[in-house]
Amino acid sequence: SAVAAGLVVAISALAGTKIIAFFGISIASFQVGGGTLLLISALQMLNAQPAESKPSDATEGREKAEAGALDEAAAELIRWCADAAATAAAPGV
Repeated sequence: SAVAAGLVVAISALAGTKIIAFFGISIASFQVGGGTLLLISALQMLNAQPAESKPSDATEGREKAEAGALDEAAAELIRWCADAAATAAAPGV
């Protein structure tokens, strides 16, 4: 929750250097570790695979749009995406 995140930020801001000094971690080591995690995350994003969709996903979205669950602009977008997905999934097209 937002309260928990705020609490973690506040504690880190007030006592962060004391906590990492207690464990014997230097600021430079902490920066290298953070940079390594950021690099790994970035490389995973570059190698990401696109999500696969099933024809049932498009049908379900169309049914929700026609049931009035969304406003008209969103419903039109879902209809367009469902038609595009059905066309892409159709063999030999």
